[in-house]
Amino acid sequence: MEDFLGSFSTEPHPHFAMRRIHGVSFSSGSSIRLGPYFIMKMPDYISTLESDHPNMKNRLRDIDGYWIGTYVNCSDNGKAQELSDAIFFRFENISRLMIGLRSNRYHVGVITPRLYRTQEIHITSKDGYLNGMHALGPFEDIPIDDPFFTSASNGLVRLWDFPLDTPPASLYGRILSAVDWIGRAVNEIEDAKALIQFTFAIETMLKPDQRGLISPSITHSLAESSAFILGTTLEERCKIDSDVRKIYGDRSSIVHGLGSGIEPGSDQVAFEIGRDLIIRFLTHPNLSKMRTTEEVYSWIKQQRYGVP
Repeated sequence: MEDFLGSFSTEPHPHFAMRRIHGVSFSSGSSIRLGPYFIMKMPDYISTLESDHPNMKNRLRDIDGYWIGTYVNCSDNGKAQELSDAIFFRFENISRLMIGLRSNRYHVGVITPRLYRTQEIHITSKDGYLNGMHALGPFEDIPIDDPFFTSASNGLVRLWDFPLDTPPASLYGRILSAVDWIGRAVNEIEDAKALIQFTFAIETMLKPDQRGLISPSITHSLAESSAFILGTTLEERCKIDSDVRKIYGDRSSIVHGLGSGIEPGSDQVAFEIGRDLIIRFLTHPNLSKMRTTEEVYSWIKQQRYGVP
């Protein structure tokens, strides 16, 4: 009864929420921390949890594997679940952005896990009969304690500390939205659907009006902006400009029903441009200080007309 009544407290207070996490491991210790996220190895970490949170005592004895936890500040348990699930969903997408592989080898999942499994298959024809097992899903864990996920030399690690309530219209809010689109795309099975979501990430960061259609002039603006932000030489900028235009050619064919096929590797190029834009916004001496897209476009204009 005390636990039940406690869930209706009107004053915001810290809640600790945890869920099972799939696809990660670490080699030493019983926990690691990435920004607001605690990755815990069970049952090794149970005694620490019980010490930090006495109302968990004797309630965790049957759990094992890896778990992820975070703190949220709110007034009731229902809201705590809602807020923590949003944070865990972001963890999934940041991890998928950093890994960047659309394959069955790796998959980090908390809210939307994709687990390894096998399915039986039967095939028959005039040539004979085949019965076998078909493997689906990831088969290798990510070493989440690797310096790649923790070292400041990887600009993407800044994303771990971005607050959940970052204003969506701000440049950092747009970056987080792009992270979510890329995370979804990396998790997508079909190349064409993945490509569309990768382009959404690019548009989220670079398109001033999020509601407008993608016209040839918008494509030109996205290609030019990407080129100026990512390229440092004429050759690099020309290549990036061309790549973006090809990606949007595929995008146009898909959304207008002219075919679901895309150029081989086009989805990977779209991913790399979206990822590199995020890294650039987080690490560039000038861009990392900006807070609005208007500031970004002013900087691009200066680059275009040669003003230092």
